[in-house]
Amino acid sequence: MPPYKHTPLHQAPDPSDVTIRLLDLPPGDKTGLISCHLFTTPLSQAPEYEAVSYCWGVERGVIFIDTNPAPFPDASDAPTPSQPPASQDILPTWHPLVVPASLISFLYRTRAKNGQTRTLWVDSICIDQTNIAERDAQVPHMRDIYMRAKRTLIWLGPAADRSEEALQYAFDLTQKLRHEIAQPGEALVLPPSAKAVSQTRIEVGHPGLAALIKVLDRPYFERAWIVQEVVVSQEAHVIIGDNSLHWLWFLGGFLHLMDKHAWVFEFYPGHRLGLLMELRVSGKEWEDKVDGEWFRLLSRHRSVKAGDARDKVFAFWGLTSKEEFEQMGVMPEYGISVAQVYWKLAAAALRRGHVEVLSVPRIVLEEFDDDIGDPDVESSQPHGFGALDMPSWVPDWRYTDRTPESLLRFELPGNNWRPPYAASSNSSFPEPFDTSSDDSMYPKELRLKGFSIARITQLNPRPWKINMLSGNPTFYNQARTIRFNQRQIVDWEKIIRLPGASRTVYHPTGETVLEACYKTITAGLYLHGSVSLTKKAIDAFESRQRILRFFVFLGIQNWLWPYVVVVAIAHFLRFLGVENPEWKFRMLVPAMTNRKAARLIAEDGKTMFLGLVPGLSRVGDVAVLCAGVKVPLVLRKREGFDGGERWELVGDAYVHGVMNGERWVDDRTQWEIFHVV
Repeated sequence: MPPYKHTPLHQAPDPSDVTIRLLDLPPGDKTGLISCHLFTTPLSQAPEYEAVSYCWGVERGVIFIDTNPAPFPDASDAPTPSQPPASQDILPTWHPLVVPASLISFLYRTRAKNGQTRTLWVDSICIDQTNIAERDAQVPHMRDIYMRAKRTLIWLGPAADRSEEALQYAFDLTQKLRHEIAQPGEALVLPPSAKAVSQTRIEVGHPGLAALIKVLDRPYFERAWIVQEVVVSQEAHVIIGDNSLHWLWFLGGFLHLMDKHAWVFEFYPGHRLGLLMELRVSGKEWEDKVDGEWFRLLSRHRSVKAGDARDKVFAFWGLTSKEEFEQMGVMPEYGISVAQVYWKLAAAALRRGHVEVLSVPRIVLEEFDDDIGDPDVESSQPHGFGALDMPSWVPDWRYTDRTPESLLRFELPGNNWRPPYAASSNSSFPEPFDTSSDDSMYPKELRLKGFSIARITQLNPRPWKINMLSGNPTFYNQARTIRFNQRQIVDWEKIIRLPGASRTVYHPTGETVLEACYKTITAGLYLHGSVSLTKKAIDAFESRQRILRFFVFLGIQNWLWPYVVVVAIAHFLRFLGVENPEWKFRMLVPAMTNRKAARLIAEDGKTMFLGLVPGLSRVGDVAVLCAGVKVPLVLRKREGFDGGERWELVGDAYVHGVMNGERWVDDRTQWEIFHVV
């Protein structure tokens, strides 16, 4: 039997409109053949429909498209959904279509739910995935498709790991949150099944809490396209198996944990929570109709995954930065390579003065030898891809768990706060490319104007790594995490915390080396924007470290039992209402992740700086200040080029004592041109 072939879509009568396909799914059982019917309509005239948001995955299944509705001769003879039928088993108006296997269970569940035909929009079915021109035309309108849908159905997959209990727990937590934030006398409108006041317990070991956090392990939350699909939807519902919950009630459960009970993530893996919180930040921008910055949007969601790496850009094209993308001439184009997509975007952005491009850290594809054999750390996630053939200044928007965050990425949800860096004072960014070059869309060489300030002379052995140990929140696992972090702290302090740090003067700023040390590892940022809260967190952490440093003095720093004792004491203190100082400190130092502590020597050969540099940095790399660029850049001299020096961009850096223009020189006669390739 021939496979189904999509009929080409015609231009809608109104040029501002778009023609789409919709899927009619007749009622049926949860077994047997999945059959449906496709029809076309201008989006503006589409009947009521529901859009589906789900994770594709790599496995494939088969459904059947009815091109001329007619029943199967005998439903009992229908083929299984995973294999196409023999031609004699089925009438020729039914044609197989390969779809993501994750969709099969959703279609079974949906057609059996209400006993009536459901009209759906599903990207893998309603867009001809083999037609590049159609994908280019449809993707810019996906925002409108999800906005116009009656609701979005978020399919997380079949029931598993007590998922029914997880949704109920999220529901109860959101009830609790709504009652806590309600104004005195305010009447809350709650679903009919809601209790007057939730009595849900929030404690380590609670099965509902463990099940809710387990939901975030589902691959859906790592998918790039879900950001747009969820953010722009009028109404969205999370569906797991036969159970569902409104998206805002699902999200509210996690918001309540983060706002009132963030301590639980001392005991449960919390790295996936970041994906959800980043999704919420983008959702808030959309709700507030904020004109988002394209660089911030892509950086915020850089860690998500996409089967097609071009979607690391295109999946976010229709959100709050749509106008910026259009002004730069960046449109969804599946006919060009991944490298060309990234290259074209970077060049167009730099021409418009978007110097933040230079603060997107280089992707890290290799593993660091120091990680091998450490029993307290899980190995890095396999990435399965190689380097792209493009200049070092072009950001590779793909991601590995060894890749640091941009120093300009950090933000506070719900406001326009930005890191307060001005390393090049108020200088402007000059023309970045040779205007006489014929290769204007994909220039090979970037010209930066400025001067070097210091050279890296010492680095700690390995970048700071977040320990993502999985499993139950036992004393043993928590102790392993502390021991792992302490090993890293010892390595870092050899570089960045000099002897007599509390008394020795840090000459670039006049403060103590201890103060400079903490400002360096926090990249000069403050906890919740508060100087007093930051000082309190650092003081508490420093007090605890005085005890843990004693383990090194006794030679027991590699044993596990001392850290088990530390965990036990922390539990007891929490019972008495005393917070673990390490938790607040962790919130202060996200910039450390996948970066190294560094000592740098200024050009005068005397002044020493402390810095936070990319994990790819090496001794001998140079920190430079460039006109119009807010942060120092680490460059490395490239060999094998004729006709002058060429440099490789390693990434952005925090160098304490230069971040507010203290070392900037306006005299252009002292500038040089760095040719970055």
